[in-house]
Amino acid sequence: MVISKEDFRSIDEDGPSLPDLAPDTAQGAVYRFLLKHADQAFRQREIVDTVDVPERSVGPTLKRLEEYDLVEHRDRF
Repeated sequence: MVISKEDFRSIDEDGPSLPDLAPDTAQGAVYRFLLKHADQAFRQREIVDTVDVPERSVGPTLKRLEEYDLVEHRDRF
């Protein structure tokens, strides 16, 4: 994704930006899956088995989404 030099220079000036939730990103794919199934809770393994993203990226992705209060984490769900 290309951004302007002005946008680049202002990245940290306005505070933290939201995560990239584009459909072609791991964050976007995981978030959309969880949003589509918002009435259910999943273990990380179930997300790995269902969403087409690299296994090693699901844990860090969930952590980032949680930091932005986009998902909740309790015990193993």
